[in-house]
Amino acid sequence: MSIPYSDVQTLAPGSLVTLFKLDCSSIGGGVYYLAPQCNVLKGNVIWQGVTYTAIPISATGFTYSTKGTLPHPQISISNLDGLISSLVASLQDVVGAYVTRIRVLTKYLDAANFVGGVNPTADISAGYATDVWVIEQKTYHSSDSITFDMVAACDVQGLRLPARTMQTSNCGHGFANLDGLNLCPYSGSLSTCDHGLNTPNGCAAHFIPKAITQSFVVASGAKTFAGTGFVTNGYKIGMQIYTTGFTNAGNNGTLTISAVTNTLLTCSTASGLVSETSPATATIVAVNVPLPFGGFPGTTVQSS
Repeated sequence: MSIPYSDVQTLAPGSLVTLFKLDCSSIGGGVYYLAPQCNVLKGNVIWQGVTYTAIPISATGFTYSTKGTLPHPQISISNLDGLISSLVASLQDVVGAYVTRIRVLTKYLDAANFVGGVNPTADISAGYATDVWVIEQKTYHSSDSITFDMVAACDVQGLRLPARTMQTSNCGHGFANLDGLNLCPYSGSLSTCDHGLNTPNGCAAHFIPKAITQSFVVASGAKTFAGTGFVTNGYKIGMQIYTTGFTNAGNNGTLTISAVTNTLLTCSTASGLVSETSPATATIVAVNVPLPFGGFPGTTVQSS
């Protein structure tokens, strides 16, 4: 979501509405939508079809800087209706819950927030980028309100980077996306994997492009080779084009890949190649395949 620059740069862009989503699903609770203000009808704010319950909230410390430590904002939520107090009691101070801060100009809110249910400027796609934080600890608790310290997701106590162990010879992803994380793009006919990067039944077997040979004549312009297996499910890996069999020794080298699809591989002829009229063999091979740390995903092929 993004607010048009033309609105932000005006002298009077309009009032800003701040909304909060308290997601306790990861710690055994539910999801709660809260707003520190009412709409123009003195009712709950509705944004993108979701109702945000009006409740006194104070949130501070949302600073942005490229220096020093990451910010630790605080959020204080009214406890007058007992909701937050009950969550604190049942979910161990809601430590680990996610808080999403949403900001949008009033004029873009759903039409249901306005008299007669009409708002000609309603736009559910408009809004500032959302902030997502994790509750680290409860710092204040009274009958009136409860205050929490929040941290960025990568700054949670005890969390280290990288989140998974770097491996140089094994792939830790669920084969064929069996773990549901969309990290292994393979969806072919093979049914097993030994999770090795260069083993006979690992990433190498599933993703190395098939070698082919073709005869061609060196000349100016690009060379296109037909085959299969250059791209697997939208992912490609490093490969080189070796050319051999030419009369001029300087032509027995590599060509630079300029484009690749599953069935076509295009190479630009490098400068310095000498034109020849007799055909020679071009062999497409994978050399020192640079699989990513820990296995796939690799480089996604972007459509031009």
